[in-house]
Amino acid sequence: MTTRRARDLPTTNGGPVVRRDPDARRDHLRARYPAIRGAEFDLATANEDAFDAAVSALVMDEAQRELAALPARTDAVSQMEGRIWWPGGGVAQR
Repeated sequence: MTTRRARDLPTTNGGPVVRRDPDARRDHLRARYPAIRGAEFDLATANEDAFDAAVSALVMDEAQRELAALPARTDAVSQMEGRIWWPGGGVAQR
């Protein structure tokens, strides 16, 4: 079986934003993802964890080809834990 498992770094994906500041989270999401509105917007900006999760998912959605092109990992640790991924930067090696 081919396994491709990667973890992202939410603080890298979110860009330069003060996550603890609700206005900064809202401003960032409006500027970078204007299509996110309504309840989804409110949920994504409700707190730092929700913001990190939403932005990570949006960034990974934008990078589907890059993620699909990651090499398969066959070692047990990578299959279980994954590797750290960031958009346009690749994957941290163990």
